[in-house]
Amino acid sequence: MTMTGTIDYNDVLIKVQGQRRKYAETIDAFHLDIESCSEDIIACGTSDELWNYRDKMEAIKATIYKLKKSAARNNSEIKDNYRDSERAYQAGIRNPQGTVEERMAKYEAQHITEYKIQNNLDRIVEDLERFSWYLEGRLTWVKDRQFWLQHKERLGN
Repeated sequence: MTMTGTIDYNDVLIKVQGQRRKYAETIDAFHLDIESCSEDIIACGTSDELWNYRDKMEAIKATIYKLKKSAARNNSEIKDNYRDSERAYQAGIRNPQGTVEERMAKYEAQHITEYKIQNNLDRIVEDLERFSWYLEGRLTWVKDRQFWLQHKERLGN
């Protein structure tokens, strides 16, 4: 924000793009960490050995949850501001020409930087949602394997 109260959207876009890169790096690191454990998880012979992997995935899940909430909150705020600006634009047109879609396309073209900011935030949220889905599947796999090993241990005793 500058001293006059206006927003430098190019600066905001650069920050959001940097934030998106950081989120992607975090997701990639978590993904690599989870995948590197897969062989070890398969090799575990007792259910107790799986607790470390399960706890690690639960910790990753908690971190991703916080990131998702933060990204969703930022995304909602930007979307609300963008929609308010769109409505103000539509209301200010005295003699509207063309369809609503054409006028909205013109608005997007005039405010492309703001649109790119919103698009980047949408993609951050989407990336986190997709990774959460993957993580939930891997966590379920570990829990199922742990349950199976517990059952096998009970039958063996």
